[in-house]
Amino acid sequence: MSERNNELPVGTQVHTTCANNELRLLWTKDGWALRKWGVQGSITYVHKLSRSLYYEVRHGDGTEACYDPSELVTASEHASRARTESALAESVAA
Repeated sequence: MSERNNELPVGTQVHTTCANNELRLLWTKDGWALRKWGVQGSITYVHKLSRSLYYEVRHGDGTEACYDPSELVTASEHASRARTESALAESVAA
């Protein structure tokens, strides 16, 4: 998961990674159920609270859910990781 010092702006294309279960109690049951993993979407709103930040993301199917920054990577970060993993797999196969 990506560590960021800068807030991502609305419109940024992101890819969901995996749930940060340490934050489970901060979400309602319904809110937690809306979240999807391993999908691409775009940030539609940035929620800034006194000590936290989270992003509202519209998934490719049009549904929306909120995510902690630790649960997202930018689409370009995701593509870069995929290329690296593919290159590693090819070198192991050779």
